[in-house]
Amino acid sequence: MNKLLILILLFSAFVPHAQGAHYFVSATGNDGNNGTSTSTPWKTITKVNNTNFAAGDIISFQGGQSFSGNLVLTESGTAAAPITINSYGTGKAEILAGTGVGIYLHNNKNIRVTAFKVTGSGVSNGGIFNDGVQLLYDKISTAVLTSIYIDQVEVNGFRQAGIAFYTSGTNGGYDDLRVTNCQVHDNGLAGMWMGGGRLGSLYGFTNVYAGYDSFYDNAGVSGYTGQSGNGMFFKQVDGGTIEHCLAFNNGALNVRFNGPVGLWAIYSNNIVIQYNESYSNHSQAGDGDGLDLDGGVTNSFVQYNYTHGNDGPGILIYQFNDTSDAPRNGNNTIRYNVSERDNRKGGNRGSIWVGSSGSSSMQSNNRIYGNSIYTDNLNLIDINTACLRVSGAQVTNAQIYNNIFRADDGIPCVVKAGSGTASFKGNDYYSPSDFKITEGVTTYTSLSAWRVARGRETHNGNPVGLQVAPKFKNAGGGGTIGDTDQLGTLTAYKLPAHSRMIDAGLNLSALFSVGADQDFYGNTIPQSASWDIGAHEIP
Repeated sequence: MNKLLILILLFSAFVPHAQGAHYFVSATGNDGNNGTSTSTPWKTITKVNNTNFAAGDIISFQGGQSFSGNLVLTESGTAAAPITINSYGTGKAEILAGTGVGIYLHNNKNIRVTAFKVTGSGVSNGGIFNDGVQLLYDKISTAVLTSIYIDQVEVNGFRQAGIAFYTSGTNGGYDDLRVTNCQVHDNGLAGMWMGGGRLGSLYGFTNVYAGYDSFYDNAGVSGYTGQSGNGMFFKQVDGGTIEHCLAFNNGALNVRFNGPVGLWAIYSNNIVIQYNESYSNHSQAGDGDGLDLDGGVTNSFVQYNYTHGNDGPGILIYQFNDTSDAPRNGNNTIRYNVSERDNRKGGNRGSIWVGSSGSSSMQSNNRIYGNSIYTDNLNLIDINTACLRVSGAQVTNAQIYNNIFRADDGIPCVVKAGSGTASFKGNDYYSPSDFKITEGVTTYTSLSAWRVARGRETHNGNPVGLQVAPKFKNAGGGGTIGDTDQLGTLTAYKLPAHSRMIDAGLNLSALFSVGADQDFYGNTIPQSASWDIGAHEIP
């Protein structure tokens, strides 16, 4: 190869990819314009829908203005030159979608949607289940649609969901989906909704990320008999993260027994839910939980979250009766979370609930460790609650280690119901005077009585676990943080230097080959030769 050709090839490697066209849309524009400058913008969404776009094109709507209609995009960008839909000028442009879909991305890839407000006509819109931003892949194809990012978008007023991802009738699926910095509120069934597998595969989505989003006031649909009022959930995802999100005040209108949750996953694998605050979520019937790894979830983590004031459990890990060939809930980890005053509606659940229902509801090998749970007895709608409830004959080998279960008087630290199997080791159980642990039909008034009767809290024949005050700095005083970058300021559940929790935990890494790099507050684990009990590994 001669030197000239080498130089040409080297130079071409650094030449930037060609830019696409940049189109502008303004309420003061004219669809007869060329649309290629802010002085000659188009006027309507109809003009945008009737234009064919190419990779690298940008469609910018003027910020602070409203545009009526339903934006439809079927073209795709490339990895190097995505198609972008955004706002220009001051503020966000608003799409007034009525009863239709606000932004509809159909069978495409490499798309960016950023800095928009999308508004529907409201949840009570005549019964039309519409979405604010909808992705749909329904083409018969083996291709995987990649790289669709939704950022800085506010979505409200849609009967189905603010943001929704669907696959249907395809051998392909979606990969690399991101929803970031979005405000999704006042929608019906969910703030964010998804579902659909590839033909022959449970999972239709891979590498899905939701971060720094807020899902709130998605109350549900009045009179609707299905589940409604979720904050957001992953469904049929293989590999995904939900982090630094807020979910609150969702689900108030739900009337279905298997109800809504703030942030959760179902029929998914390898999911991480971390650094979130989920609180004051509601339901008129079941659930109303903070966080959940539900049926068919495997190999997943819920860690470093703060839940409080939810009608249902702060954290649920549950397998419903499922006769399909989908995987059963198993090999999941709940660690280093803080729960305050969750499960306000009681209902024979717990602030953390590990459960199953029915003969086809097997869940196995789930680990719950290093959590700090405070369950109070004030203003409960139903007193049938507990810090932890383990129930169901199909729960197998639940591993419950190094947690703090702090209950107000009369509230059980633990309820173990059903014939499922669980091991309790290295935990602290405390109530000021009226101490309760219930297993089967028997209530025990001390840890030692439970240990003698049931063999709990022993390891290699030796007693482990404690029944002492953890000395939280201000149990019940955590309140709302409202900024997930500031969860470390939750001092209410830190331990003082004289706490008996310090160095009292089991070395989970050495004994059970499980552990974590850090506690809820970001401190390295362990700080000494021994582990602390609870979510705070005191330096």
